[in-house]
Amino acid sequence: MALEAPVVILAYNRAEKTAAAIDSLKQSRPQKMYLAVDGPRSNKPGDADNVFAVEKCVELIDWTDDVTLISRPHNLGMRIAVPDAVTQVISQH
Repeated sequence: MALEAPVVILAYNRAEKTAAAIDSLKQSRPQKMYLAVDGPRSNKPGDADNVFAVEKCVELIDWTDDVTLISRPHNLGMRIAVPDAVTQVISQH
């Protein structure tokens, strides 16, 4: 049975954790998925590659075509990125 409420995954630079969260959702099969990924920090070497790997995790959501990636070009930090993503999703539902 598919879950009707939209599900939002808030992520940053840990692809393994993001993939595990997506895998755990396969059983409930949410119909609408959001993956909100904060952007890389400019002063942290390798961060852009880690963030890109997290964004690629959107491809693991294979049980629905109703998937939205919320991607940021640079790091906003939790204080801004989390409420912004939640507000964006709530405004659509």
